[in-house]
Amino acid sequence: MGKSHLLVSLGIRAIQIGFSVQYYRFDELLTALGADAHIPPSRLKSKKYMSSSVLLIDEMGLQPDEPRCG
Repeated sequence: MGKSHLLVSLGIRAIQIGFSVQYYRFDELLTALGADAHIPPSRLKSKKYMSSSVLLIDEMGLQPDEPRCG
C-alpha cells in the first residue's frame, strides 16, 4: 500500500466519523496559498484549505517536474 493510498484511506475514515476533509497535493496548496497571500486573515476562513477540519497534503517533498519512480 502506498503513502497516497493510506492518506486517502485516512481521509475517508475522517469523513465517516464526521470531519470535513480537503485533499491537496503540496504544490497545489502552495499555489493556492500564494494566490491568496493578499487576502486579510479574517477573510481566509472561507477558503477551502482553512475551513476543513482535516487537511490532507500529499506528495510533499516532490518537485512538480521531478520524475517519479515506477
